[in-house]
Amino acid sequence: MKVLITGACGFVGRQLCEAFLNRGDEIIATDVHPQYAENKFEGLRYIQADLTTPEIAQSLPWDDVDILYHLAAAGVKASAREWSLCMSVNVMATSYLLNALMHRQQTGLRTPSIVYTKSYYEDSIHHMPALRKNPYIATKAAATSMLECFAESYAKNICIAKVFQVFGAGDDPNNVLTYAAMEFKSGRTATFGSGLSRRDWIYIDDFINGLLACSQYSPEKLLRYDLGSKSLCSIRDAVLKIAELCQVGSALAVFDSSRDRGDTELEESATIHPPNWEPKFKLNEGIKKMISLIKTDDL
Repeated sequence: MKVLITGACGFVGRQLCEAFLNRGDEIIATDVHPQYAENKFEGLRYIQADLTTPEIAQSLPWDDVDILYHLAAAGVKASAREWSLCMSVNVMATSYLLNALMHRQQTGLRTPSIVYTKSYYEDSIHHMPALRKNPYIATKAAATSMLECFAESYAKNICIAKVFQVFGAGDDPNNVLTYAAMEFKSGRTATFGSGLSRRDWIYIDDFINGLLACSQYSPEKLLRYDLGSKSLCSIRDAVLKIAELCQVGSALAVFDSSRDRGDTELEESATIHPPNWEPKFKLNEGIKKMISLIKTDDL
């Protein structure tokens, strides 16, 4: 199978590329960053591309693509949540990709199936006003709605994969569990909000396998799957488990409710998994593996 992956330099994109290549598929990896050496993985073709311009979306090698994994997104981490950037990448780039594919369909050219990732936060945006102020969530919700409308007239299958709380070594150091593990392994104090929010945590290896499972389509035009564990655990309990495994005790974990964001009351877990896929890592097992892979030289 020939796979085009946008956002290929990201935490998820890098590992998805490797997983497909290990499976024997051909990969075309795209990202705006010049970080990917084309020979990093045998069989990977890298295209540095700014998808926020319609000409770039039109010029991608669609004739060689069986399935598109659209992972590219801006504002996933708080440090990059600018409205202009999120609008350009999350909304405009998605619209340009869809326009390119619709044009190909209308002219009888080859079109791929699509796997698109959405945040589980999006479903709560209408009844949690604080989420509408988050550039990432607001623009991703708009892009998801656009894709759902597009699916009504697109000839190939589309899968929308709802993403829950992915974690693992190599993620942004500001991710709450990565941050906790890095600080505790170095013997430093880590500060959090109240930690009372419960989340559906999914270890990166399981998440990647879930994305692979999303490529197995049924005859339906639009499929919706959840990539999560189907269980909830509070941030506090997860952080304290990391402290225990790092053998620092709870004294280095400081919980301050004044740091809580507007999504504290949001609690949702996965319900519909892709066929023939279930997570293999329990939360404790995933945390142990994450801690073991974080190198003290990097701290």
